[in-house]
Amino acid sequence: MVPRSSLLIRILAGGYITYLGGKLLISSIKEQPENYILYVAAGIVFIIIGLIWLVRSGTKLVKKEYEDDSVMGQLNKDEDEDGQTETEEAAGEEATEEAAVEEKAAVSEETDEIKKENE
Repeated sequence: MVPRSSLLIRILAGGYITYLGGKLLISSIKEQPENYILYVAAGIVFIIIGLIWLVRSGTKLVKKEYEDDSVMGQLNKDEDEDGQTETEEAAGEEATEEAAVEEKAAVSEETDEIKKENE
């Protein structure tokens, strides 16, 4: 997943590339230099690439398809990871306690059997 700051930079870059392509297209049509067809084509390509970056990054930002790289996002992520670790540790402790109880029961049964045999 892409960080949110990266999406914002892509949106700005896409807008700027679109702007440059538009300026190149307009100036080449107005002035019509020797190879103005190449300039028009380059302007159109810039506009298309800029719009693709702008639209794709904008939709990801709107749909919240990004990794939250803000300070609060990192803190929330760390808290979630700590919560999962604590849950896993608690489950491990419960399993250990259950095993200890079962072992005590088995030892108790064995001692009862030994007492019966000795009597």
